[in-house]
Amino acid sequence: MAVVNPQTFFRFAADHHELLVELYQRRDGITEAELLQLVRRFSGEGGPSASYLVDRLRDLGFIDYAPQATAQYEMTRPFAELMSSLLREYRLTSVEVIRSYFTAMDSMAGEIAQATESNNGDLMIRALNDTSEHVERMRNDSRRNRDEVHQYRHARQVEP
Repeated sequence: MAVVNPQTFFRFAADHHELLVELYQRRDGITEAELLQLVRRFSGEGGPSASYLVDRLRDLGFIDYAPQATAQYEMTRPFAELMSSLLREYRLTSVEVIRSYFTAMDSMAGEIAQATESNNGDLMIRALNDTSEHVERMRNDSRRNRDEVHQYRHARQVEP
């Protein structure tokens, strides 16, 4: 994907927010025919063609071709995560993902030890940056899990 100007990205998102929310609701994928129909439904009279808007959706990184099918699109992971955050929808982090974090942390601890033993500053910087990134992901997932559990518990207490 090419570098995207944030102003262009967010302006398009603002102009087509209803379409993007609908696409998010179909995050399991959408055929090209369904996508064109959806774009037409949300297009204004005298606006750009549906084909042009589909190209813009792809160029700006909202959607991409689905790898397992032809003439099928899916929302890109970064945009789906952004929409999930904006719409406050979240699925709890799976045990497998949590396990992979700890496996990665073990691997990075080994790299830090290797960098220390060999006095390799470049390896140390890379290992510390990777560790920092993983810790941040774990922190975000933990916060989201906590918020989701709290929201679920609060909703259960309010219900009759």
